[in-house]
Amino acid sequence: MNGAPVQGSAVDWAPDAGVIAYADTKGGISRVDVDPTGTQFSNVQQLVAGGGGGPGAATNGFPMFDPEGDGLAYTSGKTLFLIPPSGGSDVPLTAASTVVNDATVAPSENS
Repeated sequence: MNGAPVQGSAVDWAPDAGVIAYADTKGGISRVDVDPTGTQFSNVQQLVAGGGGGPGAATNGFPMFDPEGDGLAYTSGKTLFLIPPSGGSDVPLTAASTVVNDATVAPSENS
């Protein structure tokens, strides 16, 4: 990574512990490879672009790997999405994002 820091929040380790996903400081979802010692990071990749942070910007958050490590779920507003952890097209998980009993859903309700 040439000494560049990796900054973010809502970190989740892949089941094989070789990748970390996180909500980056630009409102997106990123991933980084981790060596077996957990001390060296490489191949930082933004999987989902954000709105650059700040008020009113699109913010994605709370990434979490599925148990096999084949998918990475995250929230964007009131909707859950699934994306391959290596990147690609994301898929909205519409049924999982459905409001139950006409309840008010906060922007991070599905987190």
